[in-house]
Amino acid sequence: MANKNGVMIDVPHIRDYEYEKVCGVSATTYPEEYEIPRENTGTLKNQKTVGACVAETCVQIAEEWWKREFGKQEEHSEGWFYGANRSEYSNGDGMYPSSALDYWMSQGTVPKSLFDILVEMPDMKKICKDYPQLYEEAKKYRLSSYVRLRDTGTLKKDTQIKDALMKYQYGLVAISSTGFSGGSHCILLTGWNDKTDKYKFKNSWGETYGDKGFSEIAKSKIDEVYLPLFEPVILPFKDVSDKDWYYKNLKNMYFSGMINGKSADTFAPNDPVTRAELVAVMDRMSKENEERFELLAKVIEEKITRNLI
Repeated sequence: MANKNGVMIDVPHIRDYEYEKVCGVSATTYPEEYEIPRENTGTLKNQKTVGACVAETCVQIAEEWWKREFGKQEEHSEGWFYGANRSEYSNGDGMYPSSALDYWMSQGTVPKSLFDILVEMPDMKKICKDYPQLYEEAKKYRLSSYVRLRDTGTLKKDTQIKDALMKYQYGLVAISSTGFSGGSHCILLTGWNDKTDKYKFKNSWGETYGDKGFSEIAKSKIDEVYLPLFEPVILPFKDVSDKDWYYKNLKNMYFSGMINGKSADTFAPNDPVTRAELVAVMDRMSKENEERFELLAKVIEEKITRNLI
Protein backbone atom coordinates (compact mmCIF):
# COMPACT_ATOMS: atom_id res chain seq x y z
CA MET A 1 0.00 0.00 0.00
CA ALA A 2 1.39 3.40 -1.02
CA ASN A 3 2.60 5.85 1.60
CA LYS A 4 0.61 9.03 2.07
CA ASN A 5 1.80 12.63 1.94
CA GLY A 6 -0.10 15.06 4.16
CA VAL A 7 0.86 18.71 3.64
CA MET A 8 -1.91 21.26 3.33
CA ILE A 9 -0.31 24.27 1.64
CA ASP A 10 -0.76 27.45 3.64
CA VAL A 11 0.21 31.09 3.32
CA PRO A 12 3.19 31.96 5.57
CA HIS A 13 2.80 34.73 8.11
CA ILE A 14 3.70 38.26 7.08
CA ARG A 15 5.80 38.45 10.25
CA ASP A 16 7.77 35.23 9.84
CA TYR A 17 11.19 35.65 11.39
CA GLU A 18 14.16 36.15 9.06
CA TYR A 19 17.19 33.92 9.38
CA GLU A 20 19.86 36.61 9.30
CA LYS A 21 18.03 38.75 11.88
CA VAL A 22 17.65 35.86 14.33
CA CYS A 23 20.66 33.64 13.70
CA GLY A 24 23.26 35.71 11.88
CA VAL A 25 25.50 34.00 9.33
CA SER A 26 28.39 31.86 10.60
CA ALA A 27 30.31 31.15 7.38
CA THR A 28 31.20 32.85 4.10
CA THR A 29 31.93 29.66 2.16
CA TYR A 30 30.44 26.18 2.36
CA PRO A 31 31.65 22.76 1.22
CA GLU A 32 30.40 21.42 -2.10
CA GLU A 33 28.75 18.49 -0.34
CA TYR A 34 27.66 18.10 3.27
CA GLU A 35 25.34 16.09 5.50
CA ILE A 36 24.66 16.40 9.23
CA PRO A 37 25.35 13.24 11.25
CA ARG A 38 22.49 10.82 10.72
CA GLU A 39 22.34 10.14 14.44
CA ASN A 40 21.16 13.78 14.76
CA THR A 41 17.99 13.12 12.73
CA GLY A 42 15.88 11.23 15.27
CA THR A 43 14.39 7.79 14.76
CA LEU A 44 13.23 6.57 11.35
CA LYS A 45 9.49 7.08 10.86
CA ASN A 46 6.88 5.36 8.70
CA GLN A 47 3.59 7.21 8.38
CA LYS A 48 2.12 4.56 6.04
CA THR A 49 -1.41 5.63 5.05
CA VAL A 50 -1.76 8.47 7.60
CA GLY A 51 -1.17 12.03 6.33
CA ALA A 52 1.22 12.81 9.17
CA CYS A 53 4.41 13.78 7.29
CA VAL A 54 4.57 17.22 8.97
CA ALA A 55 4.21 15.62 12.39
CA GLU A 56 6.75 12.89 11.54
CA THR A 57 9.30 15.48 10.44
CA CYS A 58 8.82 17.75 13.45
CA VAL A 59 9.09 15.01 16.07
CA GLN A 60 12.41 13.86 14.61
CA ILE A 61 13.75 17.33 15.39
CA ALA A 62 12.12 17.18 18.84
CA GLU A 63 13.94 13.91 19.48
CA GLU A 64 17.30 15.50 18.68
CA TRP A 65 16.50 18.41 21.02
CA TRP A 66 15.54 15.91 23.73
CA LYS A 67 18.84 14.08 23.29
CA ARG A 68 20.80 17.31 23.71
CA GLU A 69 18.69 18.50 26.65
CA PHE A 70 18.54 15.24 28.62
CA GLY A 71 21.52 13.30 27.27
CA LYS A 72 19.60 10.31 25.95
CA GLN A 73 17.64 9.22 22.89
CA GLU A 74 13.86 9.27 23.37
CA GLU A 75 11.38 8.61 20.58
CA HIS A 76 8.58 11.17 20.42
CA SER A 77 4.95 10.68 19.47
CA GLU A 78 4.01 11.64 15.93
CA GLY A 79 0.42 10.67 16.78
CA TRP A 80 0.24 13.20 19.59
CA PHE A 81 1.76 15.89 17.40
CA TYR A 82 -0.67 15.06 14.58
CA GLY A 83 -3.77 15.11 16.76
CA ALA A 84 -2.98 17.80 19.34
CA ASN A 85 -1.04 20.48 17.47
CA ARG A 86 -3.93 21.90 15.44
CA SER A 87 -6.84 24.28 15.83
CA GLU A 88 -10.24 23.33 17.17
CA TYR A 89 -11.65 23.63 13.64
CA SER A 90 -9.01 21.55 11.84
CA ASN A 91 -10.32 18.02 11.30
CA GLY A 92 -8.98 17.06 7.88
CA ASP A 93 -6.06 14.76 7.16
CA GLY A 94 -2.67 16.45 6.81
CA MET A 95 -1.33 19.61 8.49
CA TYR A 96 -0.59 23.22 7.61
CA PRO A 97 3.20 23.51 8.23
CA SER A 98 3.39 27.01 9.71
CA SER A 99 0.28 26.38 11.82
CA ALA A 100 1.78 23.13 13.09
CA LEU A 101 4.92 25.02 14.13
CA ASP A 102 2.81 27.68 15.86
CA TYR A 103 0.94 25.01 17.81
CA TRP A 104 4.22 23.26 18.64
CA MET A 105 5.24 26.52 20.33
CA SER A 106 2.07 26.60 22.44
CA GLN A 107 1.14 22.92 22.85
CA GLY A 108 4.43 21.02 22.79
CA THR A 109 5.04 17.32 22.22
CA VAL A 110 5.38 14.17 24.31
CA PRO A 111 7.58 11.06 24.35
CA LYS A 112 6.18 8.05 22.54
CA SER A 113 6.38 6.06 25.76
CA LEU A 114 3.44 8.19 26.99
CA PHE A 115 1.39 8.04 23.79
CA ASP A 116 1.96 5.43 21.09
CA ILE A 117 -1.06 5.80 18.78
CA LEU A 118 -1.19 6.92 15.16
CA VAL A 119 -4.44 6.91 13.18
CA GLU A 120 -5.93 9.27 10.64
CA MET A 121 -7.89 12.40 11.43
CA PRO A 122 -10.42 13.18 12.82
CA ASP A 123 -10.07 10.07 15.02
CA MET A 124 -6.53 11.06 16.01
CA LYS A 125 -7.74 14.37 17.39
CA LYS A 126 -10.59 12.72 19.32
CA ILE A 127 -8.20 10.19 20.90
CA CYS A 128 -5.81 12.94 22.03
CA LYS A 129 -8.69 14.64 23.85
CA ASP A 130 -9.15 11.47 25.90
CA TYR A 131 -5.75 12.19 27.51
CA PRO A 132 -6.15 15.71 29.00
CA GLN A 133 -3.21 15.18 31.36
CA LEU A 134 -0.84 14.92 28.39
CA TYR A 135 -1.63 18.46 27.25
CA GLU A 136 0.03 19.78 30.41
CA GLU A 137 2.92 17.32 30.09
CA ALA A 138 3.51 18.36 26.49
CA LYS A 139 3.91 22.03 27.47
CA LYS A 140 7.22 21.11 29.11
CA TYR A 141 8.64 20.40 25.65
CA ARG A 142 7.53 23.35 23.57
CA LEU A 143 9.32 24.93 20.65
CA SER A 144 10.73 28.39 21.42
CA SER A 145 10.41 29.87 17.93
CA TYR A 146 11.10 29.19 14.26
CA VAL A 147 12.49 30.91 11.19
CA ARG A 148 11.29 30.63 7.60
CA LEU A 149 14.28 30.33 5.28
CA ARG A 150 13.80 32.36 2.10
CA ASP A 151 15.58 34.86 -0.13
CA THR A 152 15.97 38.08 1.86
CA GLY A 153 17.97 40.88 0.27
CA THR A 154 21.36 39.47 -0.71
CA LEU A 155 21.05 36.37 1.48
CA LYS A 156 19.71 33.50 -0.64
CA LYS A 157 17.62 30.68 0.78
CA ASP A 158 20.22 28.12 -0.26
CA THR A 159 22.86 29.95 1.80
CA GLN A 160 20.55 30.03 4.82
CA ILE A 161 19.85 26.30 4.52
CA LYS A 162 23.56 25.50 4.41
CA ASP A 163 24.37 27.86 7.26
CA ALA A 164 21.56 26.51 9.46
CA LEU A 165 22.50 22.86 8.90
CA MET A 166 26.16 23.47 9.74
CA LYS A 167 25.41 25.75 12.69
CA TYR A 168 22.64 23.80 14.43
CA GLN A 169 23.45 20.26 13.29
CA TYR A 170 19.84 19.07 13.14
CA GLY A 171 17.38 18.79 10.25
CA LEU A 172 15.11 21.43 8.72
CA VAL A 173 11.39 21.16 8.00
CA ALA A 174 11.00 21.31 4.20
CA ILE A 175 7.94 21.26 1.95
CA SER A 176 7.91 20.02 -1.65
CA SER A 177 4.79 20.45 -3.78
CA THR A 178 6.20 18.74 -6.89
CA GLY A 179 8.85 16.27 -5.72
CA PHE A 180 6.56 13.40 -4.72
CA SER A 181 3.55 11.73 -6.24
CA GLY A 182 0.26 12.31 -4.47
CA GLY A 183 0.66 15.99 -3.64
CA SER A 184 2.70 18.19 -1.31
CA HIS A 185 4.98 16.38 1.12
CA CYS A 186 7.06 17.29 4.18
CA ILE A 187 10.60 15.99 4.61
CA LEU A 188 13.61 16.55 6.87
CA LEU A 189 16.45 18.35 5.06
CA THR A 190 19.80 16.99 6.23
CA GLY A 191 22.41 18.27 3.76
CA TRP A 192 23.23 19.23 0.19
CA ASN A 193 25.16 18.17 -2.88
CA ASP A 194 26.06 21.10 -5.12
CA LYS A 195 27.58 18.75 -7.71
CA THR A 196 24.11 17.38 -8.46
CA ASP A 197 22.20 20.55 -7.41
CA LYS A 198 20.26 18.54 -4.85
CA TYR A 199 19.44 18.56 -1.15
CA LYS A 200 19.86 15.51 1.03
CA PHE A 201 16.84 14.55 3.10
CA LYS A 202 15.24 11.95 5.34
CA ASN A 203 11.74 10.74 4.51
CA SER A 204 9.00 9.34 6.75
CA TRP A 205 8.15 6.35 4.52
CA GLY A 206 10.14 3.68 6.36
CA GLU A 207 13.50 2.02 5.76
CA THR A 208 12.59 0.67 2.31
CA TYR A 209 12.59 4.22 0.93
CA GLY A 210 15.95 5.27 -0.56
CA ASP A 211 18.97 4.46 1.59
CA LYS A 212 17.11 3.35 4.72
CA GLY A 213 14.93 6.44 4.56
CA PHE A 214 17.54 8.88 3.20
CA SER A 215 17.69 10.25 -0.34
CA GLU A 216 18.27 13.40 -2.43
CA ILE A 217 15.86 15.82 -4.12
CA ALA A 218 16.41 18.56 -6.70
CA LYS A 219 16.80 21.94 -5.04
CA SER A 220 14.21 23.39 -7.43
CA LYS A 221 11.57 21.06 -5.96
CA ILE A 222 11.87 22.48 -2.44
CA ASP A 223 9.36 25.24 -1.67
CA GLU A 224 9.09 26.20 2.01
CA VAL A 225 11.87 25.56 4.56
CA TYR A 226 11.66 26.18 8.32
CA LEU A 227 14.27 26.11 11.07
CA PRO A 228 12.75 25.23 14.48
CA LEU A 229 14.52 26.93 17.39
CA PHE A 230 14.66 25.75 21.00
CA GLU A 231 16.61 28.67 22.47
CA PRO A 232 14.73 31.92 23.25
CA VAL A 233 14.90 34.68 20.66
CA ILE A 234 15.67 37.96 22.46
CA LEU A 235 15.63 41.54 21.20
CA PRO A 236 19.08 43.19 21.18
CA PHE A 237 17.87 46.61 22.38
CA LYS A 238 19.08 47.78 25.79
CA ASP A 239 16.30 50.39 26.09
CA VAL A 240 13.48 47.82 25.70
CA SER A 241 12.33 45.41 28.40
CA ASP A 242 10.46 42.14 27.98
CA LYS A 243 8.01 43.60 30.50
CA ASP A 244 7.07 46.46 28.16
CA TRP A 245 3.51 46.18 26.86
CA TYR A 246 4.66 46.38 23.24
CA TYR A 247 7.56 43.92 23.58
CA LYS A 248 5.97 40.98 21.75
CA ASN A 249 4.77 43.11 18.83
CA LEU A 250 8.12 44.85 18.55
CA LYS A 251 9.90 41.50 18.65
CA ASN A 252 7.75 40.14 15.81
CA MET A 253 8.19 43.26 13.69
CA TYR A 254 11.96 43.43 14.23
CA PHE A 255 12.82 39.80 13.59
CA SER A 256 10.55 39.67 10.54
CA GLY A 257 12.49 42.58 9.03
CA MET A 258 9.62 45.07 9.15
CA ILE A 259 11.43 47.59 11.37
CA ASN A 260 14.96 48.33 12.58
CA GLY A 261 16.44 50.03 15.60
CA LYS A 262 18.18 53.38 15.83
CA SER A 263 21.40 51.40 16.28
CA ALA A 264 22.43 47.80 16.88
CA ASP A 265 21.39 47.94 20.56
CA THR A 266 19.09 51.00 20.73
CA PHE A 267 15.45 51.27 19.63
CA ALA A 268 14.44 54.63 21.20
CA PRO A 269 10.80 53.60 21.78
CA ASN A 270 9.72 57.03 22.97
CA ASP A 271 10.99 58.94 19.93
CA PRO A 272 8.31 60.18 17.51
CA VAL A 273 7.94 58.20 14.27
CA THR A 274 9.05 60.15 11.18
CA ARG A 275 7.24 60.09 7.84
CA ALA A 276 10.26 58.37 6.28
CA GLU A 277 10.19 55.59 8.89
CA LEU A 278 6.47 55.05 8.40
CA VAL A 279 6.82 54.86 4.61
CA ALA A 280 9.71 52.38 4.95
CA VAL A 281 7.59 50.04 7.10
CA MET A 282 4.63 50.30 4.74
CA ASP A 283 6.87 49.51 1.77
CA ARG A 284 8.25 46.40 3.45
CA MET A 285 4.77 45.21 4.36
CA SER A 286 3.59 45.78 0.79
CA LYS A 287 6.38 43.57 -0.57
CA GLU A 288 5.50 40.87 1.96
CA ASN A 289 1.86 40.97 0.89
CA GLU A 290 2.83 40.53 -2.76
CA GLU A 291 4.55 37.26 -1.83
CA ARG A 292 1.56 36.18 0.23
CA PHE A 293 -0.84 36.78 -2.67
CA GLU A 294 1.34 34.62 -4.94
CA LEU A 295 1.32 31.83 -2.38
CA LEU A 296 -2.42 32.25 -1.84
CA ALA A 297 -2.96 31.60 -5.55
CA LYS A 298 -1.04 28.32 -5.17
CA VAL A 299 -3.15 27.37 -2.15
CA ILE A 300 -6.39 27.96 -4.05
CA GLU A 301 -5.10 26.02 -7.05
CA GLU A 302 -4.18 23.03 -4.87
CA LYS A 303 -7.54 23.09 -3.06
CA ILE A 304 -9.33 23.08 -6.42
CA THR A 305 -7.15 20.18 -7.58
CA ARG A 306 -7.98 18.21 -4.43
CA ASN A 307 -11.68 19.14 -4.71
CA LEU A 308 -11.59 20.91 -1.35
CA ILE A 309 -13.40 23.97 -2.70
